[in-house]
Amino acid sequence: MPSDRDIDAPVSLMGLWPDSDDEEGTATQEFSQEYSEQTITVCGLPLLVRQFTFHSQNANRVWPGTFNLAEHYLSPPSSLSLLQNKTILELGSATGLLSLRLLLSGVKNITTSDVVDSGEVESNISYNFRKNGVEPVRHVPHTWGSGWCGGEFEVVIASDILLYCGVYVELVKTIKELVKTEEGMFVMSWNRRMEESKVFFRMMEEEGYTCEHLGKCVYKFQLKKLEKVVEGEHVSELKS
Repeated sequence: MPSDRDIDAPVSLMGLWPDSDDEEGTATQEFSQEYSEQTITVCGLPLLVRQFTFHSQNANRVWPGTFNLAEHYLSPPSSLSLLQNKTILELGSATGLLSLRLLLSGVKNITTSDVVDSGEVESNISYNFRKNGVEPVRHVPHTWGSGWCGGEFEVVIASDILLYCGVYVELVKTIKELVKTEEGMFVMSWNRRMEESKVFFRMMEEEGYTCEHLGKCVYKFQLKKLEKVVEGEHVSELKS
């Protein structure tokens, strides 16, 4: 569990755009999406990334936790070997920058995923991959809690996905659908911290997951083992 030290809350973009352009609730003026491109260096490698101005679920920007996870897996002493020959899902991929950086480091089997929308997130991830000379990977549109149907993965990674406390129940449901065995793991960065986010850690513990702090705001969750004795021998049993 994280410590009780004072932590800053992130600024959410939700609510900055009203649902109507007057108090009577008349139709809004058509929203024109705007994009910006910039070079962002991740673990020594400059990458060109397109970010767009607004997304209803904040899936439009590069989040700080991206750099924590990239450093965890790529900077010495790195844990990159833990991803080799594994099936990997990045949950809440946003711009896809983390998956892109891992692919360029030799990690082969990565799938991106983010909220079901009009296709804006998926097309932006594809754009960012191609802009950096990489063929886009498979993308699974998924809204947390809606029932995961995107296949099985050995490692699930995520950056700064604890922004909205109101959807923790749905997020935990999705993680349970993805990490169902003791061999599976969910590794996340928790860089944009909020005091309320501790609820997520408690919920995961109640669902039978252990939490290990790996350093630099990175946490790993795995299913607990329960030990029972059968005919004098210890047998591992998963708590589901």
